[in-house]
Amino acid sequence: MQNRKTFTAKLKTLLLFIGLGLFLVFVARSIVQAIDYRNSDFFTFWLAGRLVWEGKNPYLAADWVGGHHQFGVTWIPNSQLVYPIPIAFFYAPLGFFPLYYAYILWIFFSELMILSSLYLLIQRLGDQYKNYIFPILVGVLLFRPTWLVIKNGQITSFLLFTLVITMLLWDQGLWFFGGMLLACIALKPNLGIPILVIMLWWLLLQRKHRAIQGVLVTGIALILLGQLLSPNWVIEYLTIGNKKAASVFGYNPTLWGIVSYLNNFGIQKWWIFGIVFSGGIFLGGLVFIGKKRTTLSILDVTSLAITITLFVTPYTWPYDQILLIIPIFDIIKSMKILKYPYLAIAAAFLSIDVLAVILLYISARMQREVWNAFIPFVVLGALLLAIWAVQKNDRPFHNAIV
Repeated sequence: MQNRKTFTAKLKTLLLFIGLGLFLVFVARSIVQAIDYRNSDFFTFWLAGRLVWEGKNPYLAADWVGGHHQFGVTWIPNSQLVYPIPIAFFYAPLGFFPLYYAYILWIFFSELMILSSLYLLIQRLGDQYKNYIFPILVGVLLFRPTWLVIKNGQITSFLLFTLVITMLLWDQGLWFFGGMLLACIALKPNLGIPILVIMLWWLLLQRKHRAIQGVLVTGIALILLGQLLSPNWVIEYLTIGNKKAASVFGYNPTLWGIVSYLNNFGIQKWWIFGIVFSGGIFLGGLVFIGKKRTTLSILDVTSLAITITLFVTPYTWPYDQILLIIPIFDIIKSMKILKYPYLAIAAAFLSIDVLAVILLYISARMQREVWNAFIPFVVLGALLLAIWAVQKNDRPFHNAIV
């Protein structure tokens, strides 16, 4: 009888996963059919992977622009790949498939990575958080960056999943392997490098040398891998990246975007304000982590790195804010520790959703996306307050990750 119940339970679980998988494929296919999938952000990543199979260099304008023409793409925002060249190898498996099917596959994987990140975070925190699965899931589904990153086929869902797995590996004492995985976020340097700097600072203070060694191993491997396509790719990328950043500088939803907007009111040398404020916040974050290094959890440090980066980095877009799922989760965890009412905790993520909609309306009226910078700013403020409140009340953490 017991074996029969076990078999039935496993069968139900299997059918549930199959059903979920089919639903996610249906959603992915519906999205691709509804958009001009050729003239999309995803085409950039797919073409980079495709050129690997063709033995071409995505940093050569002839190969890059020629690839657009070859597949009937008319939207050519850049004459070269604007990402580190190792990303081409990351997308090479998808580049093997036709664009239409590769796009469906990537959206499917993005959905899986987002849902898996939520599941792993909730599962690791324990049974007491399972009552919040539904409001958190609804909050994520209604979060504007979730749909932007899925629809546009961006890589930020991979960064989210990578950070979650890194935390779990470190929580199990696998510092070297966690460091190896963490270094992969450098594939999107405008986010990955600042996050890496903050987390490496904490690792150095904690004397987690194995994790730092893991980061270095992957970093060196990525540099060498890129040389297979272009021996001088690092120098080429710095030139291309700086050119791209300059072309959109001041229009991004970060502190720099807000300061740039002030220039419309005659603020002289507005970029000095950007350097002072962003540098002050970044250094302030490092000092805060340094002083609290023995009391901050892995989740706290990761959350601080994400929110600080999203607010002060010069170049980012609204879909990158999907990384805020981690710090928002940290805030929810703190509210639970502090015994907030269930409705208040359940509404935490939804309140950020409402803020995102309000800022979207304001941005649409003003034709500037810069005001979305208030989302990471608000989350950062709430996160700092949550950390302070938990430590003030001397509430013990349940385990290393929380």
